[in-house]
Amino acid sequence: MFDSWRRPSTDLPGVRDGWVISVAFDPLPQILSTEGMASLDAVLNADPRIRQFLEGLELARSLLLARGGLTYTDRHQIVSTVLFIKTLNDLLAASLLMRCGYALQAYPCMRSALESAEVIEYLSLRPDRANDYVRGLSPFDRDLTWIRAELPATAARRKAYGYFNYYTHANFKGLNIYTTYDASPGVVAAEVGPILLPVREIVPFIFASTLLAYTTRVLWQLDASAVGGEWISAFSKFDESTQEEFAAVPESDDKS
Repeated sequence: MFDSWRRPSTDLPGVRDGWVISVAFDPLPQILSTEGMASLDAVLNADPRIRQFLEGLELARSLLLARGGLTYTDRHQIVSTVLFIKTLNDLLAASLLMRCGYALQAYPCMRSALESAEVIEYLSLRPDRANDYVRGLSPFDRDLTWIRAELPATAARRKAYGYFNYYTHANFKGLNIYTTYDASPGVVAAEVGPILLPVREIVPFIFASTLLAYTTRVLWQLDASAVGGEWISAFSKFDESTQEEFAAVPESDDKS
């Protein structure tokens, strides 16, 4: 049944120069319905940080659909759009896991989103390397953590990545926070299945919004003319509201 799963060609339609990217991005109510979740109103009312994330997602959707209607001849623009779609899917998966009570399992998705966003930013600084990236040539043929050292604020990036990495792996602190709870005085329960955390514990959603703002900002700056002033104003407010979140990221033992 897996006969059709082969190593992707480096000349896929999505990365051919001059191709128009056809973007499919359903409205949020339809996405939530497909996920089997409650209505959009119910989700928005669940927590202000969830609402913030979904508002940012609407802005990302508008940007992506605007870019999808344009013809780019630059491979860098095409590759960045595809990477942006991958980042959004990572964050949508993290959002679904968190809303369903699997906050710890959302961390690998957010780590992946951060990695993709950093590749987009790197290629924005080095568009001449987009073809090497697509073909997996050196230095893109190995771990891409070296990209972090090529970008501004390297120390802060490493701190954020280390935080996501720490909770991705089987460190006991993460297991304790997201898998156990005080069932009764003197009794700690370890739960198999979803744990719907109280509002004060939905920390990962804060970071999901920050990652969403970061990657949306980078893609927008690649072609600022794709959207109008109304979008720019709305996005600037959303972006500003997420700026302080990573400053509060606690130190972890991970030094990636």
